[in-house]
Amino acid sequence: ILYCRTPLLVDIPEEESGFVASLAEKLFREQQNGNLSGELLSGTLDLFLRQIASLAEDSRGRVQNDLCSRFLDMVFDRDAVVTGVSAYAVKLGVSPNHLNRVVKNGTGRSAGKWIDISRVTLSKQLLRQSGMPVIDIASRCGFDDQSYFSRFFKKCTGMTPSEFRSSQE
Repeated sequence: ILYCRTPLLVDIPEEESGFVASLAEKLFREQQNGNLSGELLSGTLDLFLRQIASLAEDSRGRVQNDLCSRFLDMVFDRDAVVTGVSAYAVKLGVSPNHLNRVVKNGTGRSAGKWIDISRVTLSKQLLRQSGMPVIDIASRCGFDDQSYFSRFFKKCTGMTPSEFRSSQE
């Protein structure tokens, strides 16, 4: 799971959701309280990841289309510059409408939504792990305007980039 290049698309069946949620809640609660021994943490985390991996195996059929898979690979390639749906469509040799339709049918989310998820994920990672100025992070995540990036980030996370960085320290 840790080495997947694309996000796992997991539909947790209703009968499994309680179990998965309780495992995640126990992990977070015990970790925050400092009550997890290495062995208990390892066992609980292993069980949680196995359950997610099992559910992911069951839902892999949703990403049926090679075009959709190639798009997701491109969107989550951290070495590439994040661009818009039209630019990805050109790179893949299809129209933006066709790309959106295929991605939406394959994943349940639009191509634009996946790009937004990628941008937020990358910006969070850079805010946590680097001392880069926010303006440089905005540019790296495909935003020309720092104020637009800040509004976008706040809409997605509920915090400004600076607030997010401060909360992580």
